[in-house]
Amino acid sequence: MRVTLVAIIGLIVGLVVFFTQGGGAQRLILWNPLETAEAASGQEKKSSPVPKDLEANAQELEAEADAYDEKADEIQALVMKDKREAAAITPLMDTKGFRRSALLMAAMSQSKVVAEMRQLAAHHRSEAKRLRAKIHAQ
Repeated sequence: MRVTLVAIIGLIVGLVVFFTQGGGAQRLILWNPLETAEAASGQEKKSSPVPKDLEANAQELEAEADAYDEKADEIQALVMKDKREAAAITPLMDTKGFRRSALLMAAMSQSKVVAEMRQLAAHHRSEAKRLRAKIHAQ
């Protein structure tokens, strides 16, 4: 019981140290390119597109997929930076391993975000391909 309590306290201290040294909390903010695209264009989504708008929708889907890929690349760079920092920390610098653990946990959670963004990009591209096939079928 005491070991578990010490481990939990250590984890909390490690996370506090990680986030107070800057950059940690900033990385956890997710970005939604759909909100950005809608705000920039000032347009509302239409309920049923007419056939001439299908190509425009396909282009929008491709643009959103590219935006997801770009953001995933940025987050992947942060993940690699965290992993390099964790590898550079020696046992003498972090005797309990809290800082290393915090960096690796942040990298792992951000890796999941990268995977989700890549999956969203692939979905958007497949939808754009489907719309273009629908255009050519007409």
